[in-house]
Amino acid sequence: MSPARGLAEPVAEGQAKLTLNRGLYRELRRDGVRLRRLGAGRTRGRAAVLPAGAGTVAPAEAGADAGFRGGFALRSGRRIAKLHGLGLDTTTDRLTGRIGKRRLTIALLRGVSGKPAGFGAKISAATLRLTGRAAALLNRGLGLRRKFKANHSLGSLVTVLQPGTVRVSSGTISIGGPDTAFSKLRSLDVEMGGWGASGRWSSGEETYFLFSTEPTEIATDATAGIVAGAENDGISMEIHAPPPRNMLLRQPRIDLATGELSATLSPLSPESPVTAAIGTLDYGAATVQVRPAVGIFELTGIQALANQFIADRLNESFRTPDLFQAGETLARVTMTLHTR
Repeated sequence: MSPARGLAEPVAEGQAKLTLNRGLYRELRRDGVRLRRLGAGRTRGRAAVLPAGAGTVAPAEAGADAGFRGGFALRSGRRIAKLHGLGLDTTTDRLTGRIGKRRLTIALLRGVSGKPAGFGAKISAATLRLTGRAAALLNRGLGLRRKFKANHSLGSLVTVLQPGTVRVSSGTISIGGPDTAFSKLRSLDVEMGGWGASGRWSSGEETYFLFSTEPTEIATDATAGIVAGAENDGISMEIHAPPPRNMLLRQPRIDLATGELSATLSPLSPESPVTAAIGTLDYGAATVQVRPAVGIFELTGIQALANQFIADRLNESFRTPDLFQAGETLARVTMTLHTR
C-alpha cells in the first residue's frame, strides 16, 4: 500500500493497537513473561495501545508514515525487552522501532488494508511478521531459546489516524439576508448585483450573493482556516440618481479561528481599493455540521456584525450619516465546503 505523498496531511491524533499473536502470548505467559506499558502506552490483556505522534496520513489512499509515543515491554523476572519508538510506513509495509537501544525493522506488515475513518484513515495489518534481527533481540533480552522466530507472527496491528486539517477543494459563501445592512441598502433604492463570477438569488424579501471559494485548508472541526472568494468576485452597489453613489465589495474572506470577516472595498472604478476587516461572526444561532463520510462542511445561520470601518464606509459612500451602525447585522452568512 503506497500513499500518494502529495495528498498526505500531518497527523494530529490517533492511536495504534498492537495485539500479540494468541498462541505466542499463551506460550509467553507459561514462561512467566508479562506485557507491561512504557510511557504513554497502555496495555490490557495481550494488546498494547500507543497514542499517535508525529507523521503523516493520506486519507484518500488510507496510507501513513507515522510514529507512536510510548511503548510496551515484555518482562520476565529481572529480564526485560522494551519495544518503543514504533513507526508505521505503508509505503514499505514495515513496522520499525527500538528494541532496547537498537533501532531496526521489527516486522513486515502482511494483509494490509485501509478505509476512511472520519477525515483520516483506519489501517490494519492482519499479521506482523518478525524480522530475524528483531526475533534474536527479543529472545536475548528475555533469556529465551527460539521463542520468537523470524517470519513468524508477532501479532496484528490496527491504527486510526486523524489529520489536523483537511483540504477544501470547492465550496460557496453566501452573504445577505433579511434585516441586515443589505436590507437598508435596498430601502435606499441601491441597485445591487453580482460582480465577476459571483451570483445572486432571492426568495421573497431575502437576497443573497454567492461566492465560489478558493481551494484552502481548514481544521477538521471547522474551527480554524481561511475561507475566501475569488479576488475579482464581488457585489456592486449603486444609486443611479444624481449625485452618483456607489461601492464595490470584493473577495469576502473569513478567518474561522478569529471569526473575522474581511473584504476589499472600492468605488466601482475600481480605484483606491482598501482591504480590511468589515465585521465579526456571531455563531450564537449558527449550525455547524461536519460530515466526513461525504466530505462536506455546512455552516449556516452565522450572523456577521458590522464594525465601525464598514459602517463609516457605507455612510460615506451613500451619504447617509449615522444610518449604518457598528454592531448591527451586516449580513447573514452560510458556508458550504467540499473536500472531494
